[in-house]
Amino acid sequence: MKPHHVKIARKLITLRLYNKLRAWRCKWHFALWDYCLTHAKSAQISFYSKKRHQAARKEYYYAKRLLASAALLFTFICCAPVPAPIPAVQVAQADSLSQWNRLKMAIAMTESMFRTDAVGTKHDSGILQITPIYVADVNRITGCDYDIEDAFDTAASLRMFEALQAHYNPERDIDKAIYYHNKSKSYKRRVMENLAFIERYESFRQAVINSESK
Repeated sequence: MKPHHVKIARKLITLRLYNKLRAWRCKWHFALWDYCLTHAKSAQISFYSKKRHQAARKEYYYAKRLLASAALLFTFICCAPVPAPIPAVQVAQADSLSQWNRLKMAIAMTESMFRTDAVGTKHDSGILQITPIYVADVNRITGCDYDIEDAFDTAASLRMFEALQAHYNPERDIDKAIYYHNKSKSYKRRVMENLAFIERYESFRQAVINSESK
């Protein structure tokens, strides 16, 4: 075969490949092959040389796999389902009653079992069973104008309790606090029993709160 016949044959092969790429109706395939053929490693060889086409074919398939991998990665990143946000679990913050506050709870438990409408035989009223003499003493100490009806309000009862204790028991001694609230001999024993119960209750309550936070 004459040299010009070989050149024509190679040109026909190239045109056939171009037509095949066009038949795929994928412009990027055609552009990629054209780029690989133009920038093949054997660029110094004739455009229709077999070696140049081999080099271009290697670059073409390599670039094709690279683009396919990039497209797959892009699809995975952009189309992957977004996980639903995990709802935040609200955990109760660990808190603890002080010894003084536990004593107040023990006194309320002893006096009225936490009933705000309790009324005793000596007109002792409310959750802390405050008496009219107790109210008068608080008014003398603080200069306020509390009434026995205020004993039915829990907040007012606690304010009167704190005012009396601050005057007679500023160091917040447990024994003195019980004595100045009620001077009965059996009263202290009952309060201490209820205080022990409150201590056990608080200990278990803390264990429950701590178990939720882990």
